[in-house]
Amino acid sequence: MRIRLLGGLEVTSADDQPVRFATRKSALLFATLVLAGRRGHHRERLSEGFWPGRGDAQSRNSLRQALADIRRWFPAAGNAAISIDGDQETVALTAGPDEADIWLFERKLAESGTADLAFAAELYRGDVLAGEAIPDGLDEWFSPHQARYRQKALQLVERLSLALPEAGTADEAACELLAERLLASDLTAEPAHRALIRIHAARGHENAALRQFETCRALLKKHLGVEPEAQTKSLAASLQTRGGDRKAAPTLDVEKLALPVATPARPHDQPSVAVMPFDNLGGADDEYFADGVVEEITAALSRVRDFLVIARQSAFTYKGRFVDVREVGRELGVSYVVEGTVRRGGDRLRISVQLVDADTRTQLWSERYEGATEDVFDFQDRIAAQVAGAIHPAIRGAEIELARRKPPTNLRAYDFVMRAYPNIWGRRKD
Repeated sequence: MRIRLLGGLEVTSADDQPVRFATRKSALLFATLVLAGRRGHHRERLSEGFWPGRGDAQSRNSLRQALADIRRWFPAAGNAAISIDGDQETVALTAGPDEADIWLFERKLAESGTADLAFAAELYRGDVLAGEAIPDGLDEWFSPHQARYRQKALQLVERLSLALPEAGTADEAACELLAERLLASDLTAEPAHRALIRIHAARGHENAALRQFETCRALLKKHLGVEPEAQTKSLAASLQTRGGDRKAAPTLDVEKLALPVATPARPHDQPSVAVMPFDNLGGADDEYFADGVVEEITAALSRVRDFLVIARQSAFTYKGRFVDVREVGRELGVSYVVEGTVRRGGDRLRISVQLVDADTRTQLWSERYEGATEDVFDFQDRIAAQVAGAIHPAIRGAEIELARRKPPTNLRAYDFVMRAYPNIWGRRKD
């Protein structure tokens, strides 16, 4: 496979060299021809669309130059895997069916086997041309394809999560990765949330599944002002009757989760944070590592003077049971909650961490870290330092925004300090 459009443009030449087109428009023209497939495009439409306002002769000449740039990397030959063909009216890219990721993605989607669907999931690294700078006027050439393939990926993650025969397989890992990629570009993608809920439940981790539902609900409320779809609520409610962690989790009242709860009063002017026990998604042998990471993060955050950190012993009273973050906020008197998961895959450890507003259930920051099991203690220290370094500005940013929204009559001295920070930063010379 020499052509990748999903997740960004990557092209490899016939001699296995990374292709570097002379201009951005040459690269985007190549992508346009890949998306068009064998049917190609009319030369006139390409020249007018890519070089508008230049006059017919000049725009056609620009098209010829761009095509020459592409052919330089893929010269015509009898056994050429990729070539640019056409006549006076049309131009098209000719290549084998496995040369482009989008073509292979389509073929695998048409199959019914779980392995084929998992292969398609691995191919979807992101939206079509994700991260590529597309000039004004050319987005209409690509936005329909971006929307279409994203919809296909959402259908795929739902379909694959429903078809997974058991937990702990490579197919499950491919489905999980696809869900995470979809959520990275759209936090409100419900099919991706449902897929992760199913995966957590299949592993017997009901707490993590319920937490995923709560995250989904909060993100939908924040960004769209809506509640989860009936299918998502039904999936969450069905967790009540599943096995796994059920004995440690209370009955989930889905409707109650959506009800507003009074904001807890802060006992101090400073914001406060609780680092909750991380969910161990691996074996019992990894429990010590999960607890160690939480202890290191708590210690690292405790050295930051801008906020208060609840003692580890208080936070660990919630270990092994599902608790709404609002309840944690009320009971511990904290404004923010740090949550996370730990999972082992072979000789690698993966840790996901998120910072949540205890009042609104809004996710303020999240990150995923990976490291080798042989460097487990160094990995713990590195994660603790990085998480503390990221959470500090995230909390400060949230506090500044909170102070901005308050009416003048409710401002405290702390709020005035928060409001002043952006002005102070804007005047710094460095």
